[in-house]
Amino acid sequence: MFQIVSKLRLLKDLLKELNRNMGNVFEEVARARSQLEDFREDRSSVGTHLVALQEDSESRLPPCLKDGMRIPSTKGED
Repeated sequence: MFQIVSKLRLLKDLLKELNRNMGNVFEEVARARSQLEDFREDRSSVGTHLVALQEDSESRLPPCLKDGMRIPSTKGED
């Protein structure tokens, strides 16, 4: 009887540790999903920032250099 009780206690301790580890995994997954969503939002605004940077750069150049400064569009429009 003592062996059964000691094995059950050991099993109980192992299950507690497993439960704690699974909780940590779920927290890490939630954190990773949040970071992925932030990355997607940041990535979507890169195109807007690139256009603004290009326009700002062109506005600072002398007129004789502006014509050769066009960056080809990624959409095939020029």
